[in-house]
Amino acid sequence: MNVEKLILPIVDLTLSAILAHFNYRKVSSVHAARKERQNYKAIVLSNFYIRTLIFVVCFNLASCASVVSRFIEQSESFDYLNSISDKQIADLGFVEAQFCLNNQKPCISYFTAKPIASKRISYTTELASNRGSSLVSLSLERNEVPEGLRGTVVLLHGFRASKEFMLNSALYFRFLGFNVVIPDLLGHGESGGEKQYGVGDAEIINALIDQQIKVAKESNAVGAGAEKLYVLGNSMGSIAALHLSQMREDITGIILQAPMLKFDLAVNNYINANTPLLARFFTESTIEQAAIQSLQRANVTLEQTDTRLLISGSNQPVLLFASNADAVAPYSNFVQLASSRVNIVQVQQRNHPSMAVIGDSDSNELLHWLSKH
Repeated sequence: MNVEKLILPIVDLTLSAILAHFNYRKVSSVHAARKERQNYKAIVLSNFYIRTLIFVVCFNLASCASVVSRFIEQSESFDYLNSISDKQIADLGFVEAQFCLNNQKPCISYFTAKPIASKRISYTTELASNRGSSLVSLSLERNEVPEGLRGTVVLLHGFRASKEFMLNSALYFRFLGFNVVIPDLLGHGESGGEKQYGVGDAEIINALIDQQIKVAKESNAVGAGAEKLYVLGNSMGSIAALHLSQMREDITGIILQAPMLKFDLAVNNYINANTPLLARFFTESTIEQAAIQSLQRANVTLEQTDTRLLISGSNQPVLLFASNADAVAPYSNFVQLASSRVNIVQVQQRNHPSMAVIGDSDSNELLHWLSKH
C-alpha cells in the first residue's frame, strides 16, 4: 500500500484548516475582534489540535516534504495586472513573442524592445513583502548617461515572478541605449513546461539569445558596440544568468540583483519571509528536504543552484546588489565574494521584491560599472 497517497490528502486538508484559521485571525472588524477575544481559549486549543494533527499525519519526513514540494512546484506566478495592463506594456514599446527550442515544446514567452531616446526617465514604485514595503525611486537625465552604451541586456526574473516584473529595469536599460530581451522562465508567466529553477532554463534562453543576435545582425538593428551582451538575473534568475555565463564566451558582464542562495536555503528563507504560516508548522529540515525533492524531479542537483560556487567559477565581471534588509537573500551571504572581478554593492533598507527595480543609488553604481566594462 502506498502510504504517501493516503497521507497527502489528509495533510492537504490540514493545510486548508490552517489557512482557514489564519484567515479568521486576519479579520479586522470590531465585531470579529470582540468575538476573537471571547473565543481566545478555543483558538489556542484549535492551534494545538492543528499542530498535533500535523505531527500525527506527518509521521515521516517524506510525507510532509511532499506537501511542501508540491507548494514549490505548483505555485503560480504573481499577478502583474494590478500594476500595469497589457496595453500599457505594448504602448511602452515591448513586443511579445514565443520561442521554441528546435521547434519543440516547451516554449518560452519573451519581450523584446529597442532603446528609447527620451530626455529623462523617472519612476517611483512601492513593493510590499510580508515584512513591510520598500519605496524605490529613479530620476535620470539624458546628459547624465555616458556616451557609447550599446548592446543587449537579457533580464531574468525570480521565483514566482514573470517578465512583467522586470519592466522597470528594462526601461532603465533602454534609456541607457540597450536593446532588451526579457523571457519568462520555464514554468513561469506564459512560458510552458515545469519549473527548472534557473538551471534547465539556461539552454533555451541561450538559444533565444543566439536567435536575437542573428536577427539583430541581419537587420542591422543595433549600431556600434552591439557586440556587448549583459545578462541580469534577479533572485532565481541569477542562477540562469550564471549558468548562461558558463555556456557563452560573448557575455560582457553579469548583473545580479539579490541572487538566490543555494536552493534549500533559499526556499527556507523564502517560506519564512513570505509564508510564515507554513514555517510555523513545518521544520527547516522538512522544507529543505522538500526543496531537494523538487530539484530532483527537475533533474537538477543542489550544487547546480549554489550561487556562490557559480560566481566563483565564472570568468566574467560581476556586479552584485544585495540588501541588509532582504530576508531572502541578505547582503551578509555575499560580502565575502568581493574581489577585483566581483563588485558587491550593499543596498540600504530594501526588501526582496524591490531588488528587481533599479533605484537612484543602484543607477550610480551601474553607470560606473558599465563605463568600465
